[in-house]
Amino acid sequence: MNLLVHLGTAVYTWSQAFPINRLVRRLRRRPTLRSGGVAAVLAATFFAVGVVCVLVVESGGPGWLNLVVLLTCWNGLKLGANAILAITRSLGRASADRRYAPVVGDGVDARDERGRGVSLPADVGSGR
Repeated sequence: MNLLVHLGTAVYTWSQAFPINRLVRRLRRRPTLRSGGVAAVLAATFFAVGVVCVLVVESGGPGWLNLVVLLTCWNGLKLGANAILAITRSLGRASADRRYAPVVGDGVDARDERGRGVSLPADVGSGR
């Protein structure tokens, strides 16, 4: 049992270095509308490669392409789901920023270059 845990941990650690997993980590860390769109296009590309591999296998190609089909479908599903999450999170964050306008005197004293309210510490501007 201990050997299986170590083997599973080693495989997980090794797989985190794959480019697709790095992209998924980046999508989860900083979801933006642009990165979600890029991930959606990459997901569609993975599915297209999977379809091409299926057609090649059905027309008499090598059987090992079935593994490529599994990998491309898995990566396409993973990227597609994370693309949807990134797009909805970025749109939700943008609508939440627009929904509540900062009120001057409510701890918000200025706006930055993007129009967001900037909270200043309580002792700034109070004459203390």
